[in-house]
Amino acid sequence: MKRFLGQGAAILIMLLLTIWMYSGLDADLAPRDSVQAPGEDQLSRVQTRTLLAEDTARTLVVNGETRVNREVVVRAQVAGTIDQVAVSQGQLVSSGDLLVVIDEGDLPDQLISTRALESQREAELDGVRRLVDRGLQTASDLRAAQAQFEDAAATRRSLERQLERTRIHAPFGGVIEERLVEQGSFVSTGGEVVRILDYSPLKIRAQVSENRIGSLAVGNDAEVTLVTGDRFMGRISHIGSRARPETRTFTVDIEATEPAPAVAGVTAEIRFPLAPVRAHFVSPALLSLNEQGELALKHLSADDRVVASAVELVRSSTDGIWVTGLPPSARVITVGQGFVTVGQQVEPVEVN
Repeated sequence: MKRFLGQGAAILIMLLLTIWMYSGLDADLAPRDSVQAPGEDQLSRVQTRTLLAEDTARTLVVNGETRVNREVVVRAQVAGTIDQVAVSQGQLVSSGDLLVVIDEGDLPDQLISTRALESQREAELDGVRRLVDRGLQTASDLRAAQAQFEDAAATRRSLERQLERTRIHAPFGGVIEERLVEQGSFVSTGGEVVRILDYSPLKIRAQVSENRIGSLAVGNDAEVTLVTGDRFMGRISHIGSRARPETRTFTVDIEATEPAPAVAGVTAEIRFPLAPVRAHFVSPALLSLNEQGELALKHLSADDRVVASAVELVRSSTDGIWVTGLPPSARVITVGQGFVTVGQQVEPVEVN
């Protein structure tokens, strides 16, 4: 009996050892609870590039049109028949050049008669003075003689001015834009004779928006390019102090500082160089719109969270654009910006 129990115990022990060995093997083959499933708590990867701000030249570009410096319609100051037209349309004239001669009529004869009368009145005045000194005439007689002499002198001066006005001269240098009389035609006092345009210097007028006018000042340089292809430098001569209510723009006048064509009403592109700013050079494909509808650029904070900063375009080129609004050193997201949101923490992959 004892022998049977001993054999049974040995068999039981062997069975338990076999079960334990297989259970250990199964435990090694079974997956461990500490291993994470793929993708669990994994950060989104984005590609970034560190960009440094650099001094960037700025240019304000607006459109305008050319204008004359001065324009005047010369008018006749005496009536009469046009005796001579000394200029032709399109001709360049200098200040004081003869433009038109009006027939003098009988003005020379009137002037001769008036000068003779003036001499007579002057002699009579001298005679009265001598008689007054001798007590033979009164002070009243002297005043009457003085009045007659001054009247004759005034008439003579008036006739001389009328005679001078029969010869019309250019008030300033310029171009004869229009000849409004011909030889033999009659012109009344105040009648139009010629129209003169002065292009020295040529002026250009532009309208600048209210949010840009603060960057300009009188005396600033400007580069002007006309649709005709002509290009020259200019300088701001005037900035308006009141905005147009309908457009909220200010008038800016530029004077050419280099030789420029004498043309008015021609479309011009004006480029105003502005003070440089610190800006980043990026691809325009990286831009997006934020909730306020502003241009924005996504970059990373120090703890690798997504930030969208509003940016402002400084200038552009065929290779990219310069923008302001980013920190001096910015890790800009170049790939994957469309799949991440503001505030999300990501895993950056930096590229050169």
